[in-house]
Amino acid sequence: MRTPVLLLAFALALPAASQPVDPAQADLPDTASLETFLDGLIPGLLLAHHAPGAVISIVQGDEVVLAKGYGQARTDDTQPMTADTRMRVASISKLFTATAALQLVEQGKLDLHADVNDVLDFELASPFDEPITLHHLLTHTAGFDDRFVGTAVPHGEEAVPLGEYLAEHMPPVVMRPGHTLSYSNHGLALVARLVELASGQSFEEYLSEHVFAPLEMHASTFGVPYPVRDDQARPYIWSGSGYRELWFDRLNDGPAGDLNTTARDMANFAIAHLHGGRFRGHPILKSETAALMHAQHFTHDPRVLGWGYGFSELSIGGEPGIGHGGWVLGFHSRLWLLPERGRAVFISINSEPTGPFFDDLTRAWTEWAGPRPNPPAAPRTDLADARDAWLGVYVPNRRTRSTFMSMLSLGQHVTVQPDDAGGLTLSGPLSPTRHLILEEHDLARVKGQSSRAVLRENPGDGRPQLVIDSFALDRVDGLEDPRLHIAVWAVAVIFGASTILGWLLGGLARRIGGAPPSPLGRTARLVGILAAALLVAIPVGLLAFVNDAPSVFAVWMGVPAGLRLVLWLPLVLGIVGLLLPLTAIRGVRSETRPVLPRLHFGLLVLLSWALFASSWAHHMRGPWSF
Repeated sequence: MRTPVLLLAFALALPAASQPVDPAQADLPDTASLETFLDGLIPGLLLAHHAPGAVISIVQGDEVVLAKGYGQARTDDTQPMTADTRMRVASISKLFTATAALQLVEQGKLDLHADVNDVLDFELASPFDEPITLHHLLTHTAGFDDRFVGTAVPHGEEAVPLGEYLAEHMPPVVMRPGHTLSYSNHGLALVARLVELASGQSFEEYLSEHVFAPLEMHASTFGVPYPVRDDQARPYIWSGSGYRELWFDRLNDGPAGDLNTTARDMANFAIAHLHGGRFRGHPILKSETAALMHAQHFTHDPRVLGWGYGFSELSIGGEPGIGHGGWVLGFHSRLWLLPERGRAVFISINSEPTGPFFDDLTRAWTEWAGPRPNPPAAPRTDLADARDAWLGVYVPNRRTRSTFMSMLSLGQHVTVQPDDAGGLTLSGPLSPTRHLILEEHDLARVKGQSSRAVLRENPGDGRPQLVIDSFALDRVDGLEDPRLHIAVWAVAVIFGASTILGWLLGGLARRIGGAPPSPLGRTARLVGILAAALLVAIPVGLLAFVNDAPSVFAVWMGVPAGLRLVLWLPLVLGIVGLLLPLTAIRGVRSETRPVLPRLHFGLLVLLSWALFASSWAHHMRGPWSF
């Protein structure tokens, strides 16, 4: 279904793109042509990617040239999407938090390079000598671990006060500040706490007075109002046969991801940042402060994209820009600012998972509106010998290391291998295969994209690190290799299920067919069956939760009871694993001391210990799991 719908969308859009766009021209095509193009494209993309609706606003210069909705805000067809439909824009919220912080830097109330502990009302602990600064927080280089559990409360409840929440739930600092960009929601929430302490106002009051009001963002709030308004889009996920409505929540780290706004309001914010911090004569930032905010302040390598203060660098079809994306349960959003053309695009949809929607949208927009970058150079065959340094298994640097959510790395890892064309392939369980074409021994481009990848040495621990655009992946091997853990879990399930089935069939054969008695004593059988059941229950229980959960956000409000039970099982397996060797030695009857039962018990012991070790390494530790 997906490919024909996309072809139809592009066919409908082509007449609007019949006249080539000169990249040197900054003017957007006329509004009628623009609207014709989007009217042909977006409905097809929504259908192809199972999203009920979308809102979009486009700014050219200081004008909103288009603000429009497509599809439905509610799947019962009672509420169409419009430019005034309220959408959760998730991490785009960080741009507003950063803007507020830079206002206070202007006023001398915050210092970009001072130790944040000089301002905070609690001690931010770090094992490193370097202080953590506002500069680090705004560029995601403070070195925090990641955290998901408990970052939200049910919709309708009051979020935990920001200062109280952060004092109790800041993730640990696990990387030396200033060396690696590791995206952090809690880091930007900490920026908001600095705003509160420096201004003497709550974050929401400060934003309302100093950002929303001058920008005339009258429909914008942090948090979805309760009860839910009629003009609020609902979140959905496609179930295979229809849409399943998801739920709202309220984020405790709200300044990092809880903005609820409209396409019209977002256009006003974009205009201000395209025009030196001014909107209709009202300054929210000095022009030099806006320029400072947009400039690059960290990159892993000068040849790849980096990060400003809040803004990430981006490339749309080869054209440089800045912006941010956002993903929260049932909503995906993008804000692109292309300063060289005086242009901004905001789009948001109310469904998940929908990353490919934006990939297809970007390709179509680039084909229609330009720019037309020069075709990439042909692959260099003389660099084939340089590929070996890239090979290996990598996991995202932004990951949870200190709770059971570290299990995500089992699905998020990618493997880099050589291909037949002299380049590299990058693939993983949850990611499509991408091809890397070497341009230098430590630089590659992603085939078919404007993205670049570099291979560097992590300044923190000296291990190889793969960086694609601005996001880093760490090479792992040995006992850290996710493939080893996946293999242990898979073998455990197969062996455990086979053991249970074999013993059940053996019991039936003895009871019904008069087979010889089992060489195993009663205690050995009971302990063995319990161990085998745990070998199956732990992986299957975890997979059952993952399969039922719509996304990682399912644990934002806490760990469900069923998952809590699964997290206790490795502790039980640890106790059973201590009993197994004893039963293996003493529980096999018969003077002949049969080899096969002892070998079977030996394998059961080894797999029980291996699964326990893997579970423990991923913080599946009962009450100490999170």
